[in-house]
Amino acid sequence: MPQSLLHPTPTSTRCYFKSTDGHVNIHDFSTQRLNLPLFNLASITGGVVLVDSTKSSKKKSMPDSFSRTIPLWCAVLNSLHAHLSSPSSLPPSSPSSNAFLFTPSSCVPPSEHSAMLSKINDVHVPYLLSLGDDDCISSTYLLSTFTKPLRCYWLTRSESGDLCYEDGQVPSPENFTCIICVNASRRIRRPPLWEGPEDVDLGENGAASGYFYSPGAGDDHEGWARGLTPAMFWDHHEEILRLPRTEDSVDSRIDHIVKSYPKDSISQGTEREYDDGSYDKIGDSGIYVGSRSSGRPPGCWERFDAIVNVTMNEYENMADTIGTIGKHYLCCPVEEGKRDKTELEKWLPVVLLFFGIHGVSRGGKVLIHCAQGKDRSVAIAMVCLAVFGDKRELALEEGWYSENELVPPARLSRS
Repeated sequence: MPQSLLHPTPTSTRCYFKSTDGHVNIHDFSTQRLNLPLFNLASITGGVVLVDSTKSSKKKSMPDSFSRTIPLWCAVLNSLHAHLSSPSSLPPSSPSSNAFLFTPSSCVPPSEHSAMLSKINDVHVPYLLSLGDDDCISSTYLLSTFTKPLRCYWLTRSESGDLCYEDGQVPSPENFTCIICVNASRRIRRPPLWEGPEDVDLGENGAASGYFYSPGAGDDHEGWARGLTPAMFWDHHEEILRLPRTEDSVDSRIDHIVKSYPKDSISQGTEREYDDGSYDKIGDSGIYVGSRSSGRPPGCWERFDAIVNVTMNEYENMADTIGTIGKHYLCCPVEEGKRDKTELEKWLPVVLLFFGIHGVSRGGKVLIHCAQGKDRSVAIAMVCLAVFGDKRELALEEGWYSENELVPPARLSRS
């Protein structure tokens, strides 16, 4: 096998498909999760491979995101492109867009396939067509980027454990932009002294049937990665991949690798030392998003007028520098990952008050940082831009604080 397949070049393109969008009787096309960077990459390269795991049930050979959400996403983009290319020949209710929807027969019965098709024709495509280019998907972008119809293919484990394509459909790159969905879960059998998932279906004589499933394996890394970060993995990936495939050997080596890194970088993920590259500016808004190292005193105060720290940790000498004239600091102790999503929401009003009270929209530079500058800080920055931002100029407008209430510019303009 070519080395490029064993060790593909990392890409910055990301995608986010939710299984709940594809659940029966829902079949949503999310305008919040358009995944256009993935569409762009697939159109340029001819296809992409997406990897996920499935529940341990015998009846479910792949997650709903693979069997429903992604096929529906492909079909909506295909149908939307057809309407934009030739609007008079293919009205929104045309059943001919059935040629754009492909679902795995082992997971999606014909009746549900028809329901998905109706939702595409009667709801999703007409709605997208009713929106302006600035509100959702630009017609110019879609027409210029689209190369071939998008089509899903599914690789799952057979009873023998071999990877095989669902429905015997092999990718056809000459005709389609291929979205290959790989179920990485291995087939398992449940022995008499089974200690694995309890919901694995039993076959005859107690022989089991199903897939090994690790909940949250794709994103809740803080729960299972033992402190290993993506940067650490790629530094040692050849060594890790050569290890015997046993939990003890892998865990032992990972623990050894993690211990070899400075304690600060272990606790803060892929945190970099303080430098110009540890934060990014958001247009002309005056807001900067960065990793924890970007908020290291005293150097941070040479660059920023206010700092919002969205982590569980503070630098020891931060309190000594807060008193600097004209500088402001707020710490929001929120843990990384999904575990503290509600806690992050609780701190949002505090952050907005911090912005309003200290007038940081008056030409100052504000740093919002979390451990890696990728999740909590980004969420806080988006909220601040939504409340204070001018979409046309991406600059902060001045709100005001009155009678214990923060009044954003949007309300000022309506009064």
